[in-house]
Formats: sequence, C-alpha cells, structure tokens
Amino acid sequence: MPLERLTSVATGAVAGHERNLVIEGDRLVAAVMGDTNVELRFDPAVDVEVAGRVRPLARISFYADDPRGVARLLRARLPSAGA
Repeated sequence: MPLERLTSVATGAVAGHERNLVIEGDRLVAAVMGDTNVELRFDPAVDVEVAGRVRPLARISFYADDPRGVARLLRARLPSAGA
C-alpha cells in the first residue's frame, strides 16, 4: 500500500473482534485471536486487494508483536516527519 498517503499511526489494544479478518466500510481489521494494537489512517483512501477484491481503505487495524516499534518506523515515513 502506498505509504505516502499515510496520515497517522496509533497504538493501543482493541480486543473482541469477532473474526480475524473484517471489512467494515472503509476499514480493514486483521486481528490475531480477536485483538489489534496498531491502526493506520490514510487520506485519501488506499486501494488494497482483500480476498480477491480491490477495496478503498482509509483505516487499517492489525496486531503486531512490537506495536511501538512498528509505529516508530511508520511514523518516520509520515510526510511531517521529513519537514
């Protein structure tokens, strides 16, 4: 996905997702045992292929073993990081 459209990266545990892969409107959730801990926001939405279909997504939530490390690396790619 094009990281140049990434506008924010947030960490924080969210539990209770009923399925491991959920698409809700412009949001994709890729949970592990019902949990996510990283959320990416894109503006404009990015086209991502999910289950053989391309969908415009503005928010992507997923689980990472090291969410702070993932966030640190991705925040370095934000347009404001280079300013």
